[in-house]
Amino acid sequence: HSVEVWCLNIISLFSGAGGLDLGFEQEGFCPVLACDIESAAVETYNYNRKGTIAHIADLSSVTGDDIIRKINKLKLNKLPRGVVGGPPCQYFSNGNRSTRNKNDPRRILPINYASTLRRLNEEYELDFFVMENVYGLVYPSFREDLEYIIKMFEEAGFRVFHDVLDAYDYEVPQFRKRVFFVGWSK
Repeated sequence: HSVEVWCLNIISLFSGAGGLDLGFEQEGFCPVLACDIESAAVETYNYNRKGTIAHIADLSSVTGDDIIRKINKLKLNKLPRGVVGGPPCQYFSNGNRSTRNKNDPRRILPINYASTLRRLNEEYELDFFVMENVYGLVYPSFREDLEYIIKMFEEAGFRVFHDVLDAYDYEVPQFRKRVFFVGWSK
């Protein structure tokens, strides 16, 4: 007889090489689709997982419907229950102060994440999402951006919580503050 292994399917957006996903995998979550614009990151992601979960996708233009079509082609036994990801964050980075431009397209990537999340939630009735970004997003100078991003997550159907965590406090040998957004289905 076979033993069924518990696994909760998730979608990964702005997945990079899969570091955030790895933490979820270690806790029993299964990424069924990962998307990132960088081909080297997608190659690394798939190489480390011995599969083709990750795909090259420009998430500034790919829609929730595009993601849904890709997932439907997978013919999954269980639908996705959550979404994780970390949109590029250079616009909000403290290291970008001298060259910051309000028209930087990376500024709206968290909003693209929220829009895609909304469509995925309509389709799959998700339980949660997690998004991580640079600590700079919570600086007073980005208050309007932060409030708008939270509003978009709420409109996508989630109760949203956010906090700044430092990797050092979790036994990682570096000081690395990041802001995490966690949303639970309303």
